[in-house]
Amino acid sequence: KNEEAASIASLLQSEGIPVSLEGKSNPCNDNPLGLALLAAFRTAAFPGDRISAALLAASPLEGLLSKGEESFREEALGMIASRGYEETVREWTSGIPLDPFLSRRAADFLSAAGEFDAAARGGVAEFTAFLEGHVVQEAEASGVVRVMTVHQSKGLTFDMSIVAGLDGKGLNTTDVLHLGGGEPPTWGCLLPGKEAAAQDPVMEAALTEIRSEEEYGKLCTAYVALTRSRHALHVLTRWLKPDTKTKNFARLLMLTVHHGSPVVERGDADWFEAHALRGNARAQTASAPSILPPCKAGTPHALSPSSLARKLAAATESGTRAAFSADAADLGTEIHEVLSRISWDIKEADLGSCSPAAQVLLERFLRSEHAAAVFTKPEGSWDLWNERSFDLMIDGAWVSGCFDRVHVRRENGRAVDARIYDYKTNRSTPEAIAHEYEGQMEQYRKAASMLLGLGADKVSARTVPVRQNGE
Repeated sequence: KNEEAASIASLLQSEGIPVSLEGKSNPCNDNPLGLALLAAFRTAAFPGDRISAALLAASPLEGLLSKGEESFREEALGMIASRGYEETVREWTSGIPLDPFLSRRAADFLSAAGEFDAAARGGVAEFTAFLEGHVVQEAEASGVVRVMTVHQSKGLTFDMSIVAGLDGKGLNTTDVLHLGGGEPPTWGCLLPGKEAAAQDPVMEAALTEIRSEEEYGKLCTAYVALTRSRHALHVLTRWLKPDTKTKNFARLLMLTVHHGSPVVERGDADWFEAHALRGNARAQTASAPSILPPCKAGTPHALSPSSLARKLAAATESGTRAAFSADAADLGTEIHEVLSRISWDIKEADLGSCSPAAQVLLERFLRSEHAAAVFTKPEGSWDLWNERSFDLMIDGAWVSGCFDRVHVRRENGRAVDARIYDYKTNRSTPEAIAHEYEGQMEQYRKAASMLLGLGADKVSARTVPVRQNGE
């Protein structure tokens, strides 16, 4: 479950282990620095919050209290009022040595604070509530322990994986609506408990069917989880008594491999000695703590409602560009949403809910050779990123963006090649569009290179014009 994955990631982070939590997470409160900053804001605004004051005094930000709590509150509230939350966070974290993981989290916190400042949303109470609900899509990272659910691991492989949580409790069958009487169903009811269902043959058969389906689903989940490793697999389950009759994965595993010991080992435990660390992994491991560099404005953003608004403002001010209307913004967003739902089969495109204008453009584009080249899976082992967000420090500048589509080729599980495709709905020639977005494509290449641990020469990026023949 996502909650369990977040708890594991938090535990590893508290031990100083760099972690990447796959999927959506809150980078403002899943790490010690974020918790210390939240405690600082609460201490400044709420004098009666003694827990936050104690957390702040025991954190790396304890220096903020060097002149006493009252002096800190006065300075903090004055700084927030005059300079905003983002600059306050930057001031508080300036000069604090941070490892690579906490540097990323500090940048995430600054980004969230800047977003709150831009919207002028209110006081400290609203700010802390905003941060506690601030959820982002985590980008894939290298040189860290990746924590994910079994569902998120589908299609991925790792040198080593640790699997836990397969022996959880099953569904509560009393919450399941069973439909009976053939096709279409003629009746339905919430199933009773096991003992009550045993008194009626129909209910008992329905309960048996549901439990069989549930157990089959558990086996499928276990198969996915246990087949992600190339070299080493560690499975953690609860210890059960030898005479247990419980029906879960832990007992199934015990009946399959247990030999009277709580630990069962197979294979070579020293497998890793034959596999040297990659150069970038060594560099990350040996890197010294870094100071968070300042944010810089003007970084590229991928197409989204917010970035379209910025582009609209810029286009209105410039007399050298074609007019950019709100209708065009809506059309571009609509087209991106449809294309983001296509994996490796162009027939997956669902145009049923599209506006007439979007439907016409998409129908022509999806019939083109350009679309076939983008949405057809190449030969070999390829991963697909659709609408993958990222936030990185690139060449000393804060870069926040979103890849429309990235194909990642892997050999023995390692990324060896990446191809970035960025959809454009501009009314222009393909050559002019490619020239206009050269800078953005270069930033995307650098971002993918950092995320995948690839050399820049192994990453390509190109624009994909959706309009055919300048229509």
